Amino acid sequence: MCEQLRLIELQSRLKKTFGRGWNKYRGYVIEVAVAEMLRKYLPDSVEIAHSCFVEGCEREIDLAIVERGARRLDFDDEYPRAYPRSAVKLLIEVKASGLYYPHESFEDKLREWLKTVKEKTGKEVLYLTIYETSKKAEMTRKVLGEKAFILKEGKEVKEREWERFINMVLHII
Repeated sequence: MCEQLRLIELQSRLKKTFGRGWNKYRGYVIEVAVAEMLRKYLPDSVEIAHSCFVEGCEREIDLAIVERGARRLDFDDEYPRAYPRSAVKLLIEVKASGLYYPHESFEDKLREWLKTVKEKTGKEVLYLTIYETSKKAEMTRKVLGEKAFILKEGKEVKEREWERFINMVLHII
């Protein structure tokens, strides 16, 4: 639970300091923090790639669990990484405070995003958000089921959600 509370506190501090206008920055900081905390649970046979791409999919992936030492597809180390599908074990979408789709199209847009990523990569996708409103958390779970992990819903910290996330990651890889 300590890591879960640390992530919630980090998200809260980022929001207070930078407000809503810095969504990309807040999201990136949370992505890096999640990767750092997740790394210690992973077996030596895999590693975490940040802000990368998977062969055949034009959408950027926040975190990908890939085979350790996987040969990348990219042409220059200065640019984002791209991995062959065969080297990728799992994809993780990370959000500081959920998605900003309007309520009336939220489920359809989330379902469409998931379908596109899964079809183009052939990989499982997990969705982790540090904070989400109760209504959007309900819609997210309706679309993603057990693959949705929401650490804080409204004012309620979801007990053991980080542990559930870690267990699912380890189960899939």
